[in-house]
Amino acid sequence: MRHRLYALAVAFQLSEGGNAWGIYRLSRDEDLWVFFAASGGQLSVMGDVTGTRAFIESAAQNFLRFNDADAPGLRCAATAEDGRDATTLTDRLSGAQLRRCRLRKRLAPMSLILPAVVLTLATAAGVYWHDTVQQQADRDKAMEASRSRVAPKNDKPALPARAPHPWASQPPVSVLLSNCWLTREPVFASVAGWRFTDGECVPEGLRLRFVATPGSTVEDFSRRARELLGHAAVFNLQEGGKNGDVSFHSVNTSQASTPMKRCRVPRRN
Repeated sequence: MRHRLYALAVAFQLSEGGNAWGIYRLSRDEDLWVFFAASGGQLSVMGDVTGTRAFIESAAQNFLRFNDADAPGLRCAATAEDGRDATTLTDRLSGAQLRRCRLRKRLAPMSLILPAVVLTLATAAGVYWHDTVQQQADRDKAMEASRSRVAPKNDKPALPARAPHPWASQPPVSVLLSNCWLTREPVFASVAGWRFTDGECVPEGLRLRFVATPGSTVEDFSRRARELLGHAAVFNLQEGGKNGDVSFHSVNTSQASTPMKRCRVPRRN
């Protein structure tokens, strides 16, 4: 059973009122008594005294000497001859009155400060540990990144893609010039009155140009060019039909990787 402690002086005032005095026994085995007194609705400073019976009776006489024992309202609740136990003061109190005189443990300042200090130290230690772990992790990441930058790379560089050059299907210059010359060599200086001026090597082959002279006709040149050169003549009507071209398409005879160049074939003397 849980024992509760009460302030007996307060219990006396609540039980006997604000103008009373009394002597009560504190122990049955020892000569230990207590004197309570209240005056004018307040506990008297001369009450709440403990000691032997003789000492307590002397304290009561001192209280009565300063307070008229025959004053209206002041009464005696208990004397030493009554031998009343002090614990009986709480028997007639209500629950609300008992709560008023119940003693409660007061917390010392150190009992409040110590848990706060422990909690603060634990929090600081946790924050320090977290920061230390985080800093170590950052250092490890930085060192790993540094090692990865300075470590030799074994990967071979990727070779650039080799795209086919645009002249892969064209003949080399030497072949082109050779064929141009072989085609140009038997060309006549004049065909049906049309004078040969120059020749030009183009990607399609060799083109020979003839210019009309006074008295020559297109019909005669076209007919004689087919008979002598084996190819039809083409006339540039935008220039008045005075220029006739004969093209040889058999010059492009081989494949090579040398870019094609246009070349002028000199006129034969």
